[in-house]
Amino acid sequence: MKKILIPLFLFLFFALSFFVSGNIDSQDGQLYLAVARYIYYTGEPTAPPYEYKFDGTGQNIHMGTYLGQDGKTYSPTGLGYTFALLPAVFVTNLVYKLYQTPVQLEHFPLQSDWLILFTASFTNAFFGALLGIIIFLYLLELRLNKIQALIITLTTIFATNLWPYTKHSFAHMMFISFLVLSFFFIRKYFNYAKNERALSNRKKYLFYSGVSFGVCALTYNQSFTLSIIPLVAYYFLLSKSELTKSFFKKALKDFAIFFIAFIPFFLVFVLFELLRFRVWTALANEDFIRQYKIFFSVPVSVFIEGIYGQLLSPGRSIFIYSPVLLLLILFWEKLKNVKAELVAFLILSITYIFFFASLYVIEEPEYGARGLWDGELSWGPRYLLPLILLQLC
Repeated sequence: MKKILIPLFLFLFFALSFFVSGNIDSQDGQLYLAVARYIYYTGEPTAPPYEYKFDGTGQNIHMGTYLGQDGKTYSPTGLGYTFALLPAVFVTNLVYKLYQTPVQLEHFPLQSDWLILFTASFTNAFFGALLGIIIFLYLLELRLNKIQALIITLTTIFATNLWPYTKHSFAHMMFISFLVLSFFFIRKYFNYAKNERALSNRKKYLFYSGVSFGVCALTYNQSFTLSIIPLVAYYFLLSKSELTKSFFKKALKDFAIFFIAFIPFFLVFVLFELLRFRVWTALANEDFIRQYKIFFSVPVSVFIEGIYGQLLSPGRSIFIYSPVLLLLILFWEKLKNVKAELVAFLILSITYIFFFASLYVIEEPEYGARGLWDGELSWGPRYLLPLILLQLC
């Protein structure tokens, strides 16, 4: 298998690297990289102090930072993708030392140089290649042959909205990679050989799934919670067991293994929220709390616009930016062999589409409510990137 996986990874990485932007082209990316630099040079997960002034005298660009409870400046971004940028900071620092170049921290990214931006821009190319490997292995678990798995893998990476995000500096590529990996290990758990020795050994895949979902939770923001119900449903669908007392005992043991792996990451997540907010909750982000509370009170017009915009609008339709997903409609009757995947990912799709259709803010009275489903300055509906998992079916 290594004879296939290593060349495939290298091919994907170098092919995607050819198209990287060579820059950090989003405020999100700048925030993640700024925190990564502070972690590397100071050992603290903080961000540059906010210095923007509307009169133009400030020395820093407008970045979405805030003062934490300890008086230090923090970013609302996740820790996972920040750590993923540390290799770029390390490589750049070697060059700084070689040429005896001083490091500017406080006024980043205006007082910076092209090298750190260039090296960091390859991060998502790496995760694009990693995701390709995960998809390939996933398809083999679904009983496709290697040629079929390879074709679908390349199609999924290069003919969907994933490709542009391997060159842009958002955290979604890492997020979706570990989310798919968590689903993959659950499938691997149920596919593992059913002899006595294998039954004891296969428990490790539940542990791996928990680790993967833990990394996913740390990567981006609280949206990982939207995947919990689909993940649980996937387990029950693959078990194909009657809902007996013995089954639930077994399920509880399996979930215990998953959570033993997941809890350390969740604790890091909560501790980081405590450091920033002093609020003991996985949903400490005020915007996310608000969205959960007002989900059922969203204006009907905003909600309908969000549904239409994500699925059918000419500027953000997921089917326009990932037209290969239309094959799901054309070959619907042939999906019965992957019923568990289909149902789980449909639940995931409905959850994501409905939740992000409900995102809105109240602006000035003359403007009213404004939906936030579009993902701002991005290529297609970036909030719906996890739904490209449907291509696996």
